[in-house]
Amino acid sequence: MKPWQEYQELVAEFFRSLGLEAETEVRLQGVRTTSDVDVLVVQAMAGFEIRWVVECKLWKTPVNQLHVFALREIVNDLGVDRGILLCEVGFQKGACEAAALTNVQLSSLEGLKQQARQDIFRYRLTALFDRSTKAKDQYWEIPKGVRIANNLRGDFDPSIRNRGQALDGAISVLGRAMRGAFPITLDPMDAMCLNLPWMSVLNPQALVEELEPEIAATEEMLRRTLALHPEFELK
Repeated sequence: MKPWQEYQELVAEFFRSLGLEAETEVRLQGVRTTSDVDVLVVQAMAGFEIRWVVECKLWKTPVNQLHVFALREIVNDLGVDRGILLCEVGFQKGACEAAALTNVQLSSLEGLKQQARQDIFRYRLTALFDRSTKAKDQYWEIPKGVRIANNLRGDFDPSIRNRGQALDGAISVLGRAMRGAFPITLDPMDAMCLNLPWMSVLNPQALVEELEPEIAATEEMLRRTLALHPEFELK
């Protein structure tokens, strides 16, 4: 296999690792002409099929604007959702200008990996927010006396943290994170309730890694409590 073919396969394998379908060296019929595509990426979502075409340039020099114009034409002719132009050594200024405000994205394979990591952790922030909200609803379904008895709040023992306040803190911080308000400096009260240091969190990954164990611990305490008192299970 030639180096440029290996590069195409690496790109296709990256998209497959994200759960997408990816095929190399595909010939597609457009409205006006037939195009040979380095990598075709397909994603089924909510009954719709999303298609991306990826052009892989394993070059020693940056890509110029003519190749961006060519990919824009291919994208329009095929009616796909996005075109992605990959080059590990970068793009000329004219190429970046030609891609601006279009559905053509310029990147490298490593750049795509970094973006994917960010997207994954943004998704995990949303999932943590939903989990925290559900846990908070469940927490308030359980009577106060039962919560105290099961260490979900420690009215008579300062060493036991109030898990309701911790969930409030998590929801507050995650709400800010989902709006992209990084870096986030934890409020001292939220930090205390969450048993976290009073610090600034620089990115979604760091926040997920800090909050996920705390939320999981609270969920486990709720599960144990409900195993003893199933009558308080959230309907």
